[in-house]
Formats: sequence, structure tokens, C-alpha cells
Amino acid sequence: MSEKRRLKLMPEVLPAPTTVTSGNVRGRTLSHMQRMLATATAMTAAAGTDCARSDPGTQSVVIPATSTTATATATTTTTTTATTTTTTTASTPPTATAPDIGYGVVDPMPAPARCAGVASSAKAKAVYVADPKGLALQITVSLPPGSPLGAKFSSRPASAWGSVVLSASIAAGVTATIRVKPTTTSIGVSIPVDCGAGPGTLSVSASSLPTSPKAGDTAVVNLSDY
Repeated sequence: MSEKRRLKLMPEVLPAPTTVTSGNVRGRTLSHMQRMLATATAMTAAAGTDCARSDPGTQSVVIPATSTTATATATTTTTTTATTTTTTTASTPPTATAPDIGYGVVDPMPAPARCAGVASSAKAKAVYVADPKGLALQITVSLPPGSPLGAKFSSRPASAWGSVVLSASIAAGVTATIRVKPTTTSIGVSIPVDCGAGPGTLSVSASSLPTSPKAGDTAVVNLSDY
């Protein structure tokens, strides 16, 4: 049998010592610190590259600090992280709104008649009569003795729509002569009345006017309190 091979330790080999050419301690210290600074700068740059790949908002700044003493030169490494935060606020476009004009009624209701019930008790008729300038429509209105609220005709002037008042007289009743305007299909006259509640108006309207009227023709009359 062969003998077992035994392992032996190799003698330790140490690097040959280098000779420092600088003549003083300050020079040797500065040379050593410059080598350390170069190594630290290279490592910091590599670390900064890796950080820049993962976080673009991080920046490494190396600030060397030089001392005039003969002992050592300190190196300070400061890492500044710049974080930019952008806030986006969704803005809603303004909505046009109608101005507040308060409460309003497009078609307001008329005030209640003060002399209500007079129209239902009054009597009226409309007849065409001859006139120097042509035919005119004569409207006659009368009130019974027992008129509601003690109503009676007033001396205030009468007014008309769709026609022109030619004359109006008050006796036992009111007789108003009006001239019908051309192409008018509905006309009327407002006769003022007074009652216990105050002044009021009796509205007399004439409809179903004949197309070619002559004296003696009549029209349909409607009465209402106003």
C-alpha cells in the first residue's frame, strides 16, 4: 500500500514593503488621503448611478473638507433627496346659472272683482246703428233696482278695446256707441260702476260679429265683473 499524502502549510508570503518617497509627514498624509478620496469618490459615483436608476429624484453631492493641520483631512458626503410632488386638481367647468330674480308670476291672476255679482244681474244688448261715417255698434246696459251691493253706474269715462268709443250716456242705463275697427272679431267696452265695496268695472264684450253688417243686425253680448 502507498503512503497517504500529507498536506503541508505553505509559508505565508507577504507583499514587499514600499518605500515612501515623501520627505515629511504632511506630504505622506496628504498622499494617503488623496487615494482615499479618489476611492470614496468612485464608490459614491457608482452608488449614485444605482440610486438614479431606481429613484430619479435622489442626487448625491460630495463636499470635501480640507484641514490645514497635519493630522488628517475630513471628507463629508451629503446625500440630498429632491422630491417633487405634483398635485393635479380636477377643475369642474363653471355652470351657467340663471340669475335669481326672486318670486315672479308669468301670467298673474287679476285681482278679484270688488262688485262681484253685478254682471249676473245686469242686462245688455248690442245693435248696429246708422252713423254719418258708417255703421256703429250701440251697446246698452241696464241694472235692476235690487242690484247686488247697491251697485250703480259711475260717472267715470268708459273705455273700449277693438273699437273706439263715439259716445256714452248715463240715464236709466248706459248707452255706449262704438265704431268697430276693420278685421276685428271681438270688441268690448268697460263700464265703471260703484258699489258698497268700492269702485268696480262691468266688462261688456261683443262677439260673433257679422261679416257685412247692416243697421239692425245684432251681436252676441257677454257680461263679466272686473
